[in-house]
Amino acid sequence: MKKWSLIIILIVVVSLLLSFFGLANAQSNTGTVILLEKEENPKFIGSYIEMSSNGLILDRDEWNNLLHLLWDNPGCIVPRQGMTTVFYADWSSGWYWKEKDNLFGDTCFKLTK
Repeated sequence: MKKWSLIIILIVVVSLLLSFFGLANAQSNTGTVILLEKEENPKFIGSYIEMSSNGLILDRDEWNNLLHLLWDNPGCIVPRQGMTTVFYADWSSGWYWKEKDNLFGDTCFKLTK
C-alpha cells in the first residue's frame, strides 16, 4: 500500500511540474484569433471581450479612465487558446494594447498609454 502511495504522489508531482513549465501542454494556437481594434464606446479608454468559436461571451471588461484602470487592473491578459479575443483601445487618446510575454512565456496584452 505504501509503495503505491509513493508512486501516485510521484506521478502527481511530475505532472504538475511538467504543466507548470509548459512541457505537457498539448494544445496549440489553432483557432485562436486576436484582434486589436479602436475603442467603439467613447466612455471607455479600453476594453476587451473574449468569445468562444460559437460566439458565446466568456469574459469581458472595460475601463473608463486611468484611475479605474489602476483600481481594477487586469494586469497582462492572456487570451485563451482556441478563442477569439478582441482588444479595444482609445487610440485618439494614446491608449493601446502592448503585447508582452508573461513569466510563463505566454503572450499577453496590457492596456498602456
